[in-house]
Amino acid sequence: MLEQLRQVNGIDPNRDSPEFDLLFENAFDQWVASTASEKCTFFQVLHHTCQRYLTDKKPEFINCQSKIMGGKSIEAGILCAVGHEMICT
Repeated sequence: MLEQLRQVNGIDPNRDSPEFDLLFENAFDQWVASTASEKCTFFQVLHHTCQRYLTDKKPEFINCQSKIMGGKSIEAGILCAVGHEMICT
């Protein structure tokens, strides 16, 4: 299933919110975490897992807060760099 993930959308990088979208090859899912902090933790684990286990098509992480993406703002359409660690504060 992980290899079918194409995009992780944080929806609004300018505010803490628990909502996010996951786009797969043949499906689009809207999710709501219990808290914005839980979403951040999930993004960290998901990003790390994708970087570690996917060799070809890694999903793009868009509309993510800079604190989640290690201090660098991620705009739509930019793929996270391999090995880039995400940090939640």
